[in-house]
Amino acid sequence: MDPRRLREDVERLSDDRLRGRPTPSPELDEAAAYLVQRFAELGLEPLAGAPDHRQRFECGGDAHPGPASNVLALLPGRDPAVADQLVMVSAHYDHVGERPGGEDSIYNGANDDASGVAAMLAIAELLAASPPRRSVLLVAFCGEERGLLGSTHYAAHPLLPLDRVVAQVNLEMLGRPDPDAPGLAWITGMERSELGEWLAAANVGTELRFVDAMEIGPVEGGAFERSDNYPLALQGVVAHSVSTGRLDALYHSPDDEADTLDYEGMAVLVEGIARGVHHLGEAQGQPGWIDPPE
Repeated sequence: MDPRRLREDVERLSDDRLRGRPTPSPELDEAAAYLVQRFAELGLEPLAGAPDHRQRFECGGDAHPGPASNVLALLPGRDPAVADQLVMVSAHYDHVGERPGGEDSIYNGANDDASGVAAMLAIAELLAASPPRRSVLLVAFCGEERGLLGSTHYAAHPLLPLDRVVAQVNLEMLGRPDPDAPGLAWITGMERSELGEWLAAANVGTELRFVDAMEIGPVEGGAFERSDNYPLALQGVVAHSVSTGRLDALYHSPDDEADTLDYEGMAVLVEGIARGVHHLGEAQGQPGWIDPPE
């Protein structure tokens, strides 16, 4: 895949004029409109409950009331016998907005999580060229930075039945791989289910390697309950987040800009995750829980 396409999406979503994409805001709505445009370019279908690709609701929480949207699209599976089953690929497209102080007050959120959204779009493009048997549901969540509000709403108000989701692969901060381990991706709560084994099985013989987040550090290891996989996991969906690198000094800072990302390294990770998603959509069976959350 072309790393320039990843960069274009990241630059568009993390541009200063979107002012950090807080939930809710006109700038977040502008980012949602961009995602709708990209879904249309990729030929993805809207869902019956969101004919314009948007699931609109109160997404700001008590402290920041106002409507925002989860943005969704469907890549139909090629096998009618299992096309009602879903592999869910998600990322959050909001960030923390602006904070006063310093020369730069805009928290652009290029890695967190414009990189995940760009990866989701790239995976959709790769899979559209060769659709798996099962369908692929793409979801960009609002309100993650307000406390997983978009994913919590979707878990409570799914537009397609959650019992049809064979797994959720949530994408978080894929833009700065460790230069000493460029093919290394970590999975939150990997030991809790078989999902990591499924992703790894699709990448045998490649440079991509999946490890449990605890191998990176305690902060990364504690992220299972802090990302948009968690509300779906509480509903029984095998759901984890995939990331790379470490939570560095650019995390939640105004310096998380598009020019700090390694797009070549990111492309390697995206291609590998796409192989894993295709395997989930193509194979018989599905990953199960080993230690489901309560």
